[in-house]
Amino acid sequence: RTESETASVWEAFEAAKRQGKARHLGVSNFNAHDLEVLSSTAVEPIEVLEAHFGVGMMDWEVLGYARAHGIHPVAFASLSEAHTDHPTLQRAVSRVATAHGVTATQAMYAYLLQRNLSVISSCFHPEDPQKCARYYSFDLAALDVSLSAAELEVLDGVTAGRRTCTDCYTDECQRCAATLHALGCPLGVNGWGTTWWSVGDNFTEHPAWGRGNENGTRC
Repeated sequence: RTESETASVWEAFEAAKRQGKARHLGVSNFNAHDLEVLSSTAVEPIEVLEAHFGVGMMDWEVLGYARAHGIHPVAFASLSEAHTDHPTLQRAVSRVATAHGVTATQAMYAYLLQRNLSVISSCFHPEDPQKCARYYSFDLAALDVSLSAAELEVLDGVTAGRRTCTDCYTDECQRCAATLHALGCPLGVNGWGTTWWSVGDNFTEHPAWGRGNENGTRC
């Protein structure tokens, strides 16, 4: 929640690594400024950044910082924009997928992989383990897709504006989202239409404003 708190948590991570309790250290939902501030005090290097990346929501600023400092980016919820009314995503992804005879999901994953991001894919069906096996086999097929430089450039162009406003679920961030929403700021919605705004034990639906929203930085 604060730079000093982040530094304290990182010190605890470093201690865990010294004690052999952790092998690698990373962060989640940081922007370039967050990484720079933490790097200024960290003893152990930041090795991984997990964040909301995908076609239409590439934070080029933080990705550039990560590349320059040896931090490997990992994408979560990278298909979320496919469930929105994004003005150019469906057409661009469909064109690339059709050209390679693959699904839109596989094309979107292949894009991230060729931009040197790892992708988190998850499945939970304990009653039917084979269902998850089929699911992962489907996703892993993206590794066999080779996009051209021109196709990568087309998908790069789907990201409009700066996407440096990170997803944040602290009480402070969610109160901020509620206030911006009340003031009429065009926050937009996430891939599933809403996000949960939670303060304490109270849950209310409010729009999200993270990397999936081109208005997020302005808000």
